[in-house]
Amino acid sequence: MSEVFDIDDIEDIYMRFKPYLDNPEISNESDIAPIIEGLGNAYVCLGFGPENKGFVYYLDFDFGCFLLDKNLDTFLSKLA
Repeated sequence: MSEVFDIDDIEDIYMRFKPYLDNPEISNESDIAPIIEGLGNAYVCLGFGPENKGFVYYLDFDFGCFLLDKNLDTFLSKLA
């Protein structure tokens, strides 16, 4: 992990990433926003849409978008 994004910056970050997130070659998920930046263009994202609210995703621009967990609390408990 190289950076956790500030909640006040999430909308700006989402708008910067939106063209990539809406690209089906990169991600088949919609309504996700990056919250943590990892190394090598990898991000942890949270879902905010009606179908995926609170879901945790791993987004890598080389390999795509993968569901990590359907609940943030459960995901975080697995890290402990």
